[in-house]
Amino acid sequence: MIEIDNAEGSYKVYLAIKSDAKLEGKFSCTRDGVQYYKGKKMNEPDFSEVSVYLAQKYRIVCSKDELKSGIMAASKRIQPQLIYGTNLPEDFRDKVKEYLKINPPSFRRYDITTDAVAEFVDPQGWEEQQRLTEMKIAKALKEQGLQKVRVSYKGERKMRWFPISGA
Repeated sequence: MIEIDNAEGSYKVYLAIKSDAKLEGKFSCTRDGVQYYKGKKMNEPDFSEVSVYLAQKYRIVCSKDELKSGIMAASKRIQPQLIYGTNLPEDFRDKVKEYLKINPPSFRRYDITTDAVAEFVDPQGWEEQQRLTEMKIAKALKEQGLQKVRVSYKGERKMRWFPISGA
């Protein structure tokens, strides 16, 4: 309690929350700073409730920013349960490499398109989640040293993949 009395601002809020049995473990926040109290997203009445409790029990008077900072520092971090994006499994990369072995990239080769690679690598994913599959294919092709360029060939204007070196 003596340490809390000597502290100021958000650090004082942090110490009070960490030492109080009623508040300890009740706060969490995401890496983007969204704060939760008792498992639900904090709103203005929640901040007011905590502020009044801290003022009453610990004589802490602070700004809203100090209150939020102290709560965030004392909060348990919430990690996302599902990571969206284009994490590529090794077998996916291997299938892209296999496609490129069968169809070696060249600046004269116009048939390496995202949809052509996708049909070879992941036909089911291409049908079910076309955009996600496109992003995965693009990431794998970039890892293989290719870049996409919009080119017309035989009357079709498409994004086609070519070696960066121009080989």
